Amino acid sequence: MKKLFVFLLVNLISMVGWGQTMNAKPADVSRFLSSKCFVVLDADPFSEFNAVIDDYMKQFWKLTPYEIIDAKKFANLRTHSEHSFMFISFAELTQTKTSLFATNTLLFKNKMSSQFTVLNVSMGDKSGNIQKMPEIISIPLAYYFDANDEDDDDFEEPEYAYKLGAILKSISFLVNEKMSNPNINIEKLMDAYSSEIKNYELWFLSSDLPDNLQSVDAILKLYPYKVKIVTEEEIENVIKSNMKNIAILHKIGPEDYPLKDVYCFKTLISCEDGKPLYFDYHMISKSKPDAFLMEDFKKIGK
Repeated sequence: MKKLFVFLLVNLISMVGWGQTMNAKPADVSRFLSSKCFVVLDADPFSEFNAVIDDYMKQFWKLTPYEIIDAKKFANLRTHSEHSFMFISFAELTQTKTSLFATNTLLFKNKMSSQFTVLNVSMGDKSGNIQKMPEIISIPLAYYFDANDEDDDDFEEPEYAYKLGAILKSISFLVNEKMSNPNINIEKLMDAYSSEIKNYELWFLSSDLPDNLQSVDAILKLYPYKVKIVTEEEIENVIKSNMKNIAILHKIGPEDYPLKDVYCFKTLISCEDGKPLYFDYHMISKSKPDAFLMEDFKKIGK
């Protein structure tokens, strides 16, 4: 699975908290909206991204004209600053003392080495250097694991294809937010929409939830609003149907892979328009598994 386009050193919480859109300059966002977006196929022929992206772009992408290309054409076109590009990259997490909300300055005691699969949208740059391409947005999709390094042949990478349509909608939503309010920041954005969560029916996979919350009845004791436990297929279908007042969870965690000292990231997304309704994260431990926790339900139920 050696398919890296770019290996980024990033601020953990800012990147996974979907903060990169807020850092894009209004001029770059304006150029992006006037561009043609070239969607770069993953070099891995068995990629989840490749399997669904053409269909999903046809259904959900309204921001710009687009064209699906391969990595070779990407190498030739990315020197053109008038073009934009959507591509898969990988991010390596390093120790940071900067939090998303600029309040807690000592988040990490040890150096982090986790890696993410990331969906990037960037403008071209005359240098052709991906690191210099102005970034419009980057949204992590899942933890990344190199199949060549696996000891367990039965291990499967976390899946994200079923919810990729909602992530494309989120890109559109966040870009439009940036254009209408150039000074917006992620903290204010989440505060603005978190009060709307109770108006949504929240859909979860059983794998999104801890062992003690594997039924709707158990959840309702903490969160007395609409909740449903569903399948990946049901989530994919409700995203395609643009159903109103349903939100899904975009959880990024190691799933069955035994990583230590890593985080679970949780974002609730509106299926209709990609609006991010809630974001939080926690260090995974025996008492706090890779899941949407009791404390999350208590927070959104207040």
